[in-house]
Amino acid sequence: MGKSIIGRKIILVLLASCLFFIFLTGCGKEQPDNNALSFNKDGSITQYISEEFDIQNYDFDDWKLTAETEISEYNSANGDKVSIKDIKLEDNILHCTMTYADDDAYFDINNEPLFYGTIAQAITAGYSLLVPVTNIKTAEGISSAELQELKDYKIAIFSGERTVFTYRDIEYVSNNAGVGDDLKKAVITGDSTAYVVFK
Repeated sequence: MGKSIIGRKIILVLLASCLFFIFLTGCGKEQPDNNALSFNKDGSITQYISEEFDIQNYDFDDWKLTAETEISEYNSANGDKVSIKDIKLEDNILHCTMTYADDDAYFDINNEPLFYGTIAQAITAGYSLLVPVTNIKTAEGISSAELQELKDYKIAIFSGERTVFTYRDIEYVSNNAGVGDDLKKAVITGDSTAYVVFK
């Protein structure tokens, strides 16, 4: 697909070595928990990163220039699919914001499977949607067949502990996801596959 191999390795080193993630928001919004992703209305995925930076072995300005250059090369080969911004170093902690145009770009950079799209698109992509899900309002489970009928609903499919945020209220989640008073936020526990479904 024309990816920059050098760039991908450098960015993978950045992301794979993250100790934790912080989702930083403005406009008076709640600051989400660590290890968070935001699933956006336009299909993009935002990742806010906070990582201990090895100042003994790396120069921050050199790293920043290299990261920005490699993202630029990736975008030249694949379209403008990834942005890296708000890069700063505070108390040896590197903060930056990564935004991916779609789940393919997320996979290219993180080497971590993730699907984000409609349920109809998930079925077309080969997902069987067999993970049990529960209706948030009724606390009742629905079958895979019933889930597949919700073709226009958005679904995020991924693995690993993290907090996720959506632009609309979450309606169904897998058993490893918890939703509290904030229906646009789900906390995932454990490493098994998680589903987060919203309209």
